[in-house]
Amino acid sequence: MRRSRGIVLAAALSAFLTVGAGTAEGHLVKQVGPYEVELGWGEEPPRVGADNSVELTVAGGQTGSPVAVPAGALSVEVAYGGTSASLPMLPTAEPGRLEAALTPTRPGRYRFHVTGAVHGHSLDVSATCSESTFECVEADAGNEFPVKDPSAGELTQRLSSEAQRVEGAKRRADDAHTLALLALAVGTVGLLTGAAGLVAARRRGSGRS
Repeated sequence: MRRSRGIVLAAALSAFLTVGAGTAEGHLVKQVGPYEVELGWGEEPPRVGADNSVELTVAGGQTGSPVAVPAGALSVEVAYGGTSASLPMLPTAEPGRLEAALTPTRPGRYRFHVTGAVHGHSLDVSATCSESTFECVEADAGNEFPVKDPSAGELTQRLSSEAQRVEGAKRRADDAHTLALLALAVGTVGLLTGAAGLVAARRRGSGRS
């Protein structure tokens, strides 16, 4: 019985360590060639409108010691929806730690894709925010009273939607105006044709008399 409990505890401990090996304090942890890299947000939890950064640390796979990475060696592509931007990963005062300044302006799912080379070894690691990688961006939950004002990003989104609505209304009005002009032109042609026919009929009648 004791042996069975020991096996169960060992299996549970192994499963816990396996899960923990994939993340560290909200960062993705991955072995890439001879290096162990951690990828995530510099400030957690990430909030809309708050200054932040993409953070990457590089350490020796066997020794675990920080690996110095020169400027220009790595870059990160940040993707949100159908929009993406490439940013340089810059070394910090802390050895082996790099960052790319970024202020998220929308809540939701962000994807990081770091590429480059470290001391001749290719480095390529990517991940999308999730419970098993790093945190997704949350809307600002600050204490605003009596009402919460929209953020700059939310205002921009609303203005864009309103501009699209106005443009759609303008196109519909232009189409209606064009149809009205066309109907007027057709009516005018009809009147002119009728008048011409009437004049011709009168002339034929006068000639007979």
